[in-house]
Amino acid sequence: MDSHYDLPKLPFGRAVLDDHLIPFQAAIAAGVDTIMTAHIIVEIIDPDYPATLSSAVLTGLLRYHLGFDGLIVTDAMNMNAIASHFDVGRAAVMAVRAGADVVMSAGESEDLVAMQQALLQAVQAGQIGEERIEALVRRVLGLKLRYGLFEEVAYYVDAAQAAEIGGNDEHIEHRDSEGV
Repeated sequence: MDSHYDLPKLPFGRAVLDDHLIPFQAAIAAGVDTIMTAHIIVEIIDPDYPATLSSAVLTGLLRYHLGFDGLIVTDAMNMNAIASHFDVGRAAVMAVRAGADVVMSAGESEDLVAMQQALLQAVQAGQIGEERIEALVRRVLGLKLRYGLFEEVAYYVDAAQAAEIGGNDEHIEHRDSEGV
């Protein structure tokens, strides 16, 4: 079954799954930067949700069990495996909450707009936490820096150092006198 048209299910047990994970383990050990999710249900791990929307798969299996700390990218959310079962905006939110760092769309700009709006609303409503956004932004920017995709390299401030400097008496006095 092709996830462009329907939602495939993988009905096999743990031993077969472990065999299928060997290439992923090798890729992670070799330092792969990015893994794209598949719109498939891995029944032994999460019988209810496609891997793309499953925290058991993305966070539990991929991040914790396999130790992957790179960028997790979804396949196109408007493929039928997702779009025929979920609203694409809701699915985008579910994917980010499950552990995806980048949510993809193909073709239809209205799907992209729906996903952007749903993600923004989810962040504003606290359904996607600030720490989750910070983690995925760090992964995206880190990968872009690694491959030299910025014209000018920004200099990042150490958070502890910034707190120390910003928290000293002189800065606090200046801040208070300026009404900041």
